[in-house]
Amino acid sequence: MNNLFITATGQDKGKTAFTVGLLDILRDELDEVGYMKPIGQRYVVTQGQKVDEDVELIDSIFNFPDSIKDMSPVIMDRGFTRANLGYGNTQKLTRQLMDAYHRLRHSGRTMVLEGAGRCSVGDNFGLSNMKIAELMGAGVILIAEGGIGRTIDECMLDMAYMKQFDVDILGVVINKVYRKKLQEITEVTGGALQDRGLDLLGVIPYEPVLESPTLRSVVDEMDVEFLTSKNESYLKRTIGTVLVGAMKPHQALGYLQGGELLITGGDREDILVAVLCWSAMSHQDPGVEPVTGIVVTGGIRPHDSLIDVAEQLDVQMFLVSRDTYAAASAINDLTVKIKPEDDAKIASLSGLIESHVDIDRLKDYIRGG
Repeated sequence: MNNLFITATGQDKGKTAFTVGLLDILRDELDEVGYMKPIGQRYVVTQGQKVDEDVELIDSIFNFPDSIKDMSPVIMDRGFTRANLGYGNTQKLTRQLMDAYHRLRHSGRTMVLEGAGRCSVGDNFGLSNMKIAELMGAGVILIAEGGIGRTIDECMLDMAYMKQFDVDILGVVINKVYRKKLQEITEVTGGALQDRGLDLLGVIPYEPVLESPTLRSVVDEMDVEFLTSKNESYLKRTIGTVLVGAMKPHQALGYLQGGELLITGGDREDILVAVLCWSAMSHQDPGVEPVTGIVVTGGIRPHDSLIDVAEQLDVQMFLVSRDTYAAASAINDLTVKIKPEDDAKIASLSGLIESHVDIDRLKDYIRGG
């Protein structure tokens, strides 16, 4: 059984999301699949050890039976690069990686390996993504973001680097393409890449819900006090748009379509009443969608009667000490990552990949075809 190595032309191209969706598919198709991110950059401390944050995420979704430290054996923390320049250190790190890899690849199971950023990351200490793919005998999938000129240039740059190593370059998946551009990107960008020797494995459409934060993301990012009872199922709700309640109530109603996160001061009870009235309508009219949640700012607690109404309407209401502008900015700057509890997003990812990527080709490669 062959391995797969997933890399990208840069950050935030959707590499981890693609990895989650692909693992979800392969675990249903193959007897056993393992996961590893050999080199990690952004890390969390779990079980007393530094572990790449993507490894913690993927392990929490799929509950692998393996040691999480084997799944994330090397972390590029502060000072790592300077400390590990030189051939002797490369040998030591290679042994560390390969020992973890062999423990994970028991019974010859297929490993899905996730790279740290683009192809050349790690070259400065002799273990780039492509060197690791070569060591672990993995076919490479390149994730690029939708476009034409820039996408072609980035792919060709990475392909030139990949060709320095003894790896199977399986092809490129072009991600986050607006649906109205799918045919154009497939024909123009895909055709240009094919002409240059890089196979097109698929073109995945942009799905806004995958990049929309949930209420859980807001809670994790900000120091909130729950004014209504904490409800984990409600925290999975996806935020459509963010509405800053700094206008008159009748103007706020003009912006409501359903699914908004309202951010407003605790002294703006007029806005709160208007938005809660809108949400109350959803209980009478199935065509009206309630707001997703309400963030009350400035540390000003609204009247208990309004909190009681929000509770009855199943609208989560939070209190933060930040002012309205600071709260809105923090939410706007959120980097949206898939969470273990995001069942709908994971299912959506799997569906998009199955529909738009040549999965049969990848399975044939895994099986040695």
